[in-house]
Amino acid sequence: MFAYELEEGIQVIAMLGGFIKGKGREPGVEVMWLGMRRLADILTGVSLAMNVHQFLMP
Repeated sequence: MFAYELEEGIQVIAMLGGFIKGKGREPGVEVMWLGMRRLADILTGVSLAMNVHQFLMP
Protein backbone atom coordinates (compact mmCIF):
# COMPACT_ATOMS: atom_id res chain seq x y z
CA MET A 1 0.00 0.00 0.00
CA PHE A 2 1.36 3.39 -0.92
CA ALA A 3 1.08 6.37 1.40
CA TYR A 4 0.75 9.62 -0.54
CA GLU A 5 0.99 13.11 0.78
CA LEU A 6 -2.08 15.21 -0.01
CA GLU A 7 -0.37 17.10 -2.84
CA GLU A 8 0.86 13.86 -4.44
CA GLY A 9 -2.64 12.36 -4.22
CA ILE A 10 -4.12 15.43 -5.88
CA GLN A 11 -1.53 15.18 -8.68
CA VAL A 12 -2.30 11.48 -9.27
CA ILE A 13 -6.05 12.11 -9.45
CA ALA A 14 -5.48 15.12 -11.72
CA MET A 15 -3.33 13.05 -14.09
CA LEU A 16 -6.08 10.41 -14.25
CA GLY A 17 -8.36 13.27 -15.34
CA GLY A 18 -6.00 14.30 -18.13
CA PHE A 19 -3.97 17.01 -16.40
CA ILE A 20 -0.51 17.63 -17.87
CA LYS A 21 1.90 18.87 -15.25
CA GLY A 22 3.67 22.12 -16.01
CA LYS A 23 5.45 24.93 -14.26
CA GLY A 24 2.97 27.11 -12.40
CA ARG A 25 -0.06 25.02 -13.41
CA GLU A 26 -2.66 23.72 -10.98
CA PRO A 27 -5.44 21.22 -11.76
CA GLY A 28 -8.94 22.64 -12.04
CA VAL A 29 -12.30 21.37 -10.89
CA GLU A 30 -13.22 19.62 -14.15
CA VAL A 31 -9.92 17.72 -14.32
CA MET A 32 -10.28 16.65 -10.69
CA TRP A 33 -13.86 15.52 -11.32
CA LEU A 34 -12.79 13.46 -14.33
CA GLY A 35 -9.92 11.98 -12.32
CA MET A 36 -12.24 10.97 -9.47
CA ARG A 37 -14.65 9.37 -11.97
CA ARG A 38 -11.80 7.44 -13.58
CA LEU A 39 -10.47 6.32 -10.19
CA ALA A 40 -13.97 5.13 -9.23
CA ASP A 41 -14.17 3.16 -12.50
CA ILE A 42 -10.77 1.57 -11.85
CA LEU A 43 -11.78 0.58 -8.31
CA THR A 44 -15.07 -0.87 -9.60
CA GLY A 45 -13.16 -2.95 -12.16
CA VAL A 46 -10.74 -4.25 -9.53
CA SER A 47 -13.63 -5.13 -7.23
CA LEU A 48 -15.46 -6.99 -10.00
CA ALA A 49 -12.30 -8.83 -11.02
CA MET A 50 -11.68 -9.94 -7.44
CA ASN A 51 -15.27 -11.16 -7.10
CA VAL A 52 -15.09 -13.11 -10.37
CA HIS A 53 -11.79 -14.65 -9.31
CA GLN A 54 -13.27 -15.72 -5.96
CA PHE A 55 -16.31 -17.15 -7.76
CA LEU A 56 -14.23 -19.17 -10.25
CA MET A 57 -11.47 -20.22 -7.83
CA PRO A 58 -13.05 -21.02 -4.46
